[in-house]
Amino acid sequence: MSQVARVLSGLLVIFVVSMVGDVLLPETGMPKPMYWSPVATLIGLVGAFLGGLVARRGLLLPALAVWLCLWSYLTWALYQIADGTGNASLSSILHFNGAAIAASFAALIVGILAGQWLARRLTARPVATA
Repeated sequence: MSQVARVLSGLLVIFVVSMVGDVLLPETGMPKPMYWSPVATLIGLVGAFLGGLVARRGLLLPALAVWLCLWSYLTWALYQIADGTGNASLSSILHFNGAAIAASFAALIVGILAGQWLARRLTARPVATA
């Protein structure tokens, strides 16, 4: 499998784990949070770890680019909603979502780096000794 295919597969794994976690979260009896949630962060961490494991290397920058695009779009959409009510304030949107933004950023980086580290350890060839 080419490295490009591995990176795309890693991104797909992150997406699928996030979507499955989002669907299954209410099944645990926990309500879907309106703001930051430790469980949502854990789901993101697991998805990033598995994505890093699949990609083996080179996933961090593409994943951060997707993360930045998604949070930028979400912030813009929330601003548009608030603008319709006359209460649009970028600072209040970022204040309300700051913990989720920071937690998802940290989970993405830590998960991917841990997954890539484990993939390197699992695929390392033993050194021959005489």
